[in-house]
Amino acid sequence: MEHMNWRLVSLVSIVVLAGCGSILDGDTDSNPDGPTETLTPAPVPQVTETPVPLPPGVIGSGIRDADALLDAHESLLRTQSYTLREQLRVDETHYTRLIRIETPTRYYSHDVLGGNDGNVTQFASGPFIYVRTEYAGITRYDRLDNTQPPESRTIRLSRQLLQVGDAAVSKTTVDDRPAFVVRGNYSTHPELERIRNVSLRAVVEPTGLVRSMNVSYVRTGGNGPATVTRSFAYDDVGETTVERPDWVETQWNGTTTPE
Repeated sequence: MEHMNWRLVSLVSIVVLAGCGSILDGDTDSNPDGPTETLTPAPVPQVTETPVPLPPGVIGSGIRDADALLDAHESLLRTQSYTLREQLRVDETHYTRLIRIETPTRYYSHDVLGGNDGNVTQFASGPFIYVRTEYAGITRYDRLDNTQPPESRTIRLSRQLLQVGDAAVSKTTVDDRPAFVVRGNYSTHPELERIRNVSLRAVVEPTGLVRSMNVSYVRTGGNGPATVTRSFAYDDVGETTVERPDWVETQWNGTTTPE
């Protein structure tokens, strides 16, 4: 059997938002023949809606500074737990990734490789990352040093794909909170010449958190054109917890780092 580089396979990662009024009652003369006082209704207070600030780097006509937007996004997530779902389709090949991050040293990730060729699951707790790789009908387990959270390419890719300038910006809500939708369609990406027929939709919160993005395009060059669809969505921000998988306890016979 041809030797497999299991460490390489195990580390495979997918390249993958009332007012109130009152009337004051006045007294009237008890003499029916006397003059009648005319009541003037009190003015109804005007309620002024507090404007929702645009996210950093976003203006009413598009994205002025994608770096400022993504810097705010990255800074916010650095101090929050979150769940991230990613999908990538290149022609007919589909990749998915699920990441749950509770802390920088406690997280879970599950990658499904293109064409259902296999999957890689990681659980990190304390100083170790526990890895289960299923590939070609074989399951392998590894334990690695826990040095950093699983890499997500969403921020780096967003810095490229959101460099669009002109876009339609409208209000929306996410979980009953205000947010903005950024939409754009481009025959050629303004900053990426090899990206054609681009359709982009992003939901961004006023803080700069890019809650979700969906983009499709045709990538030219290389081995010929390829139709690409990418999407990601962040959920449970500040509320994500990570449980220890049963297979970790079973495989290492209770010798893992205590909770």
